[in-house]
Amino acid sequence: FTSTRDKDFRDNMVDKNIIECFFRWRAVQFPPVLVPSMEWQNWLYLATIGSDIATQYPVERGYCLRFCKNIIQFCQDCGEEVSELFYEKMGELHLQPPPSADSADYYKTYFLSSSDPHLTVSLREAKAVISGGTTGLSSWTAGEYLACWLDGEDRARLVEGKRVVELGAGSGISGIFALKRWRGILEYSFTDCHGKVLHNLGHNVERNCAGWSVVREEPLEMVSEEGTVARVMDLNWEEFHEEVKLEADVILGADLVFDPCLLPSLVKTLAILIKRGRDCEAFLVCCVRNEETWQLFIEQLGQAGLVVNTSLLEGDSTTPVCMAHVCKL
Repeated sequence: FTSTRDKDFRDNMVDKNIIECFFRWRAVQFPPVLVPSMEWQNWLYLATIGSDIATQYPVERGYCLRFCKNIIQFCQDCGEEVSELFYEKMGELHLQPPPSADSADYYKTYFLSSSDPHLTVSLREAKAVISGGTTGLSSWTAGEYLACWLDGEDRARLVEGKRVVELGAGSGISGIFALKRWRGILEYSFTDCHGKVLHNLGHNVERNCAGWSVVREEPLEMVSEEGTVARVMDLNWEEFHEEVKLEADVILGADLVFDPCLLPSLVKTLAILIKRGRDCEAFLVCCVRNEETWQLFIEQLGQAGLVVNTSLLEGDSTTPVCMAHVCKL
């Protein structure tokens, strides 16, 4: 948003919620006191469907149609004249042939910084939670929590000048946010092990790092004007061993703890990387859906000779979200 008036509209708390629902394909709840005047409708259109973000990173077609219908119905229910902009957009979408599931490039855009409301992360995501045999084509709650945690002013000293390795990076939400929020990171390695996830991850990193130079296309490696290196890497915990050359000062991860069968290999990977680095430490955020699995993970970290401190993160998730800070003795 470029104008002051746009910014004032964007910063209105009620309308901010509607805008963020749009960019994340969520159902919109209209406050009962809201009067959808023609001016309100036009500014809402400019902040959502007609914005630069929606042009560069379009939301899912079906969702956009439903959004327009909901706005039109809400205005009619309130007895207000409806802006032609929403009818025109619906007509435009109906004329477009629906893309196949494999070729659709639809994005969710996240506003994750409390200090910079214009800092956005736009990610190509699958509509279904499980797609292509993996859950890594969508963003998860813990990834958002990790990004918001990285937004804190005191996180600069944690990542600036450091080699950061993210395990199970998925769609890239946490790491892309970190690269946009903190320009002094030395290296950021996004790692995962599913082919489709790595392909989509590379796409998201490249789309969000405008102005960066591509050093290598496959696997992707880019460098910023400030010298930060970002790369996408295939890293399978079950195959990781001491001979694999990977150095980290900081390890990040979100929603890694879900399958008890994978915990030994995850703990082994963490132990190798943490003990290899001089002062390496890990910050792992997890939605604790199963308390037994979470406690088993904590126990196995301790058995591997690592020190673990856990804390509960604040937020609106109905599932407890915990942070594990892991380092060596």
